[in-house]
Amino acid sequence: MEMESIKTVDQLSARLGSLSLIDFTIVDHLILTSADAERTRYDLELALATDKQVDNRKIVLKFHRVASLRIKAFGGGLTQIIGLDLSNIRDRGWEHLHWEISDFENGVIAFYCEAVSLVLFEPVT
Repeated sequence: MEMESIKTVDQLSARLGSLSLIDFTIVDHLILTSADAERTRYDLELALATDKQVDNRKIVLKFHRVASLRIKAFGGGLTQIIGLDLSNIRDRGWEHLHWEISDFENGVIAFYCEAVSLVLFEPVT
């Protein structure tokens, strides 16, 4: 699968089919990388898996130009994001910040970013 730019929450929902973003609760990995030589921009890759008895799936999302990243209660055992929410905030007119990402259930992660890409959506083997 080629990386797909996500413009709206509805576009992501359509790609997930019968699943919802809140079905993906188990953190597989979180990688923060510098996106430029000056180390002034960062991208975050977040991989999440479902926790189902049948038809487990994995999703990998890449968030570009991450700002104000806040993480709490990660590690030390199974790490979960129970209520991941993506909100398009383009109408606020903030430069380079078009998305607000947060865990509405437990607040374990929150940040803003310029763009979101769907990197991978596949069955877990």
